[in-house]
Amino acid sequence: MIIVPVKEGENIERALKKFKRKYEKTGVVKELRRRQQFDKPSELKRLQMEHAIYVQKLQQSLVFSFIYSSLNPFRDEFCYVYRPVRGLSQVGA
Repeated sequence: MIIVPVKEGENIERALKKFKRKYEKTGVVKELRRRQQFDKPSELKRLQMEHAIYVQKLQQSLVFSFIYSSLNPFRDEFCYVYRPVRGLSQVGA
């Protein structure tokens, strides 16, 4: 059960917003949607593999972006740039 303490004089809209935030963090709706249909174990494994490949490519592009931005001779100072470099996101696709 979700309990939202409401202070005296506090706006009801703010309390409702707190309740909605707490309810969303519990993950009840996400779990209900997940249980609406049966997913085969092989399908779950395939989706996990696709997600792992996506995350790995994203991290790789961020590393290349960091290397590219720190080695750029036209920059005056060393800085962090977290954005994918064009053309590197299609590597291995």
